[in-house]
Amino acid sequence: MPGLPATVIPTGLSPEGLPVGVQIIGPLFEDRTTLRLAELLEQHIGGFQLPR
Repeated sequence: MPGLPATVIPTGLSPEGLPVGVQIIGPLFEDRTTLRLAELLEQHIGGFQLPR
């Protein structure tokens, strides 16, 4: 285990309807970097939405 900060964000659903996510791994002691990237990706993707 490298002990690096990681953040997981949902990115949508697969063609089969299963949830898909991305794990962001950052440099040592850069926890805020992964959280900020997750925030920016959420704004770009539109955030997680439940299927209707």
